[in-house]
Parts: sequence; C-alpha cells; structure tokens
Amino acid sequence: MKYEKGDKVKVRSDLKPGEIYGGVGFVEKMSPYCGKVIEITHVEKSDSTYKADDYWWTDEMFEDLAEPRRIKAYDLMKAAAENPPAKPVSFEEAMKALDNKGKTVEWRYQKDVVTIPSHHWGIRCISPCMARRGTWYILDGKEDNHA
Repeated sequence: MKYEKGDKVKVRSDLKPGEIYGGVGFVEKMSPYCGKVIEITHVEKSDSTYKADDYWWTDEMFEDLAEPRRIKAYDLMKAAAENPPAKPVSFEEAMKALDNKGKTVEWRYQKDVVTIPSHHWGIRCISPCMARRGTWYILDGKEDNHA
C-alpha cells in the first residue's frame, strides 16, 4: 500500500463515475473530490483500500501525496536506538571526555537519548542512578567550541 492513515492525497481530476479503479467503483457523489486534497482516515490492508470523507478509495484514484509525509518522533527515536553513534564507553570515560577533552557525549537508556555538549548543565537532567544504567558514547569529531 502506497499511503498511510493521516496522509493528505490529491484525487485525480480525470476520474469518471461508473468506472472501476483498482477494484473499487467511482460513484457520482465522489465527483466533487476530483482535483481536491483529502486526508486518509483509515487504511484497509486486506483489500488495499483507503477511507476518506466517508468514501472508499484506491491507489489508482490518487495522483500522489499532496504534502510531504511528516516523520514521526517515534520513528526517529527507534532509528537512533538501532544505530548507536560509536563504541560504548563507561560512565567515567564519558565524564572525562565531557570535562577534560571538550567532547560531546551521548547517553542512551531504553528509548531515551540525551546529547550533552562539554561543560553543559544537561548532565544534571540525568539522575546519578540513571546515568550508571544507561549506555554512554563519545561522539567523535564533535568538540564543543564553547568550552
């Protein structure tokens, strides 16, 4: 399926009532939507159809996305968790790099990711107990010029 719930799509302007598009009939009452943008409210994967404005639609009835799809915060967090930035280091090594070398460090615990520039108050947002539970990384090449 090409589209997701929440996508805004443009309906083709050349659709004809009584015609079948992708197994779904286009009816006269759908004609006012031709050339307009609608938002998909439901995706039915079993028969590859979409619901929008109380009608069922198929891929063949749309031109394309009317506006770019927004990246969801959850997807960004998942991608970050699956792609660590470097080799993990101990809490102590991370603190040394943060204080002495002017490096930026990153702390990860479950789905949380916190990036902390050197000599930054951001370290205070992580409790000492959580700091030891998480995984620390020194971000290579990211030196803080404000140190």
